[in-house]
Amino acid sequence: MNEEDACNQCGSTDFTLEDDGRTYCANGHDQERGIATAEDDADFGRQGRLFKKKDIKSKTRISKVLRGAKAHQLYLQAWQLILWKQCYILVHQKALPPELWTVVRNLWILWLDKLEARLHDPLASFSGPDQEANQDSDSDPHATSGAETDNEEHPTVAKKDYPGPTLIDTVVLIYLSTLLLRQFLPLQTLHAWLTNSTIPYIRAIRHIPHDMRSRLPSEYHHSFDPLGIPSPDTLQLAVYRRSKMFHTYFGMETPSLNQNLLLMHYIREMALPIEVYSMARQLGRILGFTLSYHDDEENRRNVKGHPRRAATSYPEAQAISMTIVATKILFPFKPASENRHDISATTSNTMFQMNWDAWQDAKTTFDTAMHQLETINGTRLKPGSEINVTEQDVLTMTGDQLDQYMDWFQQTWTEQTASTVGAEGDQSGPNNNRQDSFRSQTSEQENVNSVDQTILNLFPLEDLDSTRKTDHASQQEQDSRLETQRTALLDQRIMEVQSSLHPLHLPPPAVAATTSNPNLSRESAHMSNESMPRPEIHQTFYAEAARIACLSEAALERAIVRTEDLVEKWRKEKIREEVMGRADELDEHEQLDTEQQAPGSET
Repeated sequence: MNEEDACNQCGSTDFTLEDDGRTYCANGHDQERGIATAEDDADFGRQGRLFKKKDIKSKTRISKVLRGAKAHQLYLQAWQLILWKQCYILVHQKALPPELWTVVRNLWILWLDKLEARLHDPLASFSGPDQEANQDSDSDPHATSGAETDNEEHPTVAKKDYPGPTLIDTVVLIYLSTLLLRQFLPLQTLHAWLTNSTIPYIRAIRHIPHDMRSRLPSEYHHSFDPLGIPSPDTLQLAVYRRSKMFHTYFGMETPSLNQNLLLMHYIREMALPIEVYSMARQLGRILGFTLSYHDDEENRRNVKGHPRRAATSYPEAQAISMTIVATKILFPFKPASENRHDISATTSNTMFQMNWDAWQDAKTTFDTAMHQLETINGTRLKPGSEINVTEQDVLTMTGDQLDQYMDWFQQTWTEQTASTVGAEGDQSGPNNNRQDSFRSQTSEQENVNSVDQTILNLFPLEDLDSTRKTDHASQQEQDSRLETQRTALLDQRIMEVQSSLHPLHLPPPAVAATTSNPNLSRESAHMSNESMPRPEIHQTFYAEAARIACLSEAALERAIVRTEDLVEKWRKEKIREEVMGRADELDEHEQLDTEQQAPGSET
């Protein structure tokens, strides 16, 4: 007998199949043979196919877009690519030294070391490039100097909270590197290169390869696609804060700006007399302006203990305010109402008087001639003005201007992925890979792209890449020729202003002291716009100074007012010292007379 037919517990071989379908032995032990079932009589004679329901497996769709630390790492790589392209253009087209990229790379390595927590910790808190950009511009550039604070950097900040780079920081690192290399590069020149698209900034995302771009999250796309050129105040603030960041975290002292070259640059660009140079330098020594981002004068704190920026925190704001105040001292706009300060450097009573009407005429002539050169007698758009074109401007454009604008639009906003095709819609071009770039998309998207390609083939575009390659050398020659012509026009403007100067005979100091009103100069210096509107020449002068110094007119006026306040404070201090010195001399004379009379009284 087979042992499997016996009960495992009692050895009984007598089994019974109960109604519940289970098998039990004679002693009631369950044999655990399962439930016995019988075929249903209703299924007798069934014919046809038997269909089984398939198990639906949930398909997990893997996204191409990266998230977290990997996305931030890819963003930094794309940011570094834009930085390299900017340096390459400046070295090979703008004659900056080849060491520029070495210094920029070293600064970037220092900064990148502080971002290590974000690259390795997926859970590291990251506010995103947009929020970091908002942190960099949280202070209103048009606010008063007393309310402007810098609470962004702190020595005890956590590693994961170090500020990350934004697109404007590429330009900032380049500018700081030129300062470290002792290269004279005004910030206004760098801002002009951004406006003219000489270096990548507008739609910088188009310079990122498609493989990298497709894996970046949308917030990073927005960071690489700014809506416009940063304002001068925004650029000044970004340079100031990054210089402060490197000083706080790494102890790096940003070199001071070259005062001699910068003052001469301002005086020459504004066609001012050379006497302004010596007076501006004298004001710099008096006020303690060193044209540095780390002046001792700026180490002030507000009520919360945060560093407070003044209107002259920016070095170029110091330089231009010194130049303008020196001009107002030597050549006031209103000689009849403004008191001329006593200049100790003059050895005679003869000075020059500025003919501001001649200065205005010379500037108008210079601007008109430059506009004719830049626009080729009005047939072309001014370089860098394409981004500011409005609907009204289009109605008055010539055919060449429209072609220039459309070429700029094609280069800036369209994707150069499809080949140049004929008007008949021929798609046999060798570079026609628009469909290949969308193979990873769904079939519906592929159909849409196919329709888009068919429509695009009806409106063929010229290949601008080949045109730029052939016109690159001629463009450099044209830029060089334009710069030469601009220098000649500027020299002519300076000669016209210099020839308009005529001697002014001042009264002797003793006579001037008895007839002058000491409060008249102070009142005119702080005359508000509401009490008396500025003359046209005054407005033109301030506007040109703000443009050259890469500042807004509001920021320039605040810097001038602060500089005049410091000059007035120094003047009062000198008067107080003179008065106190004279009082001490009188006391000494009285004491000496008393001592001389004392022996005679005893006798």
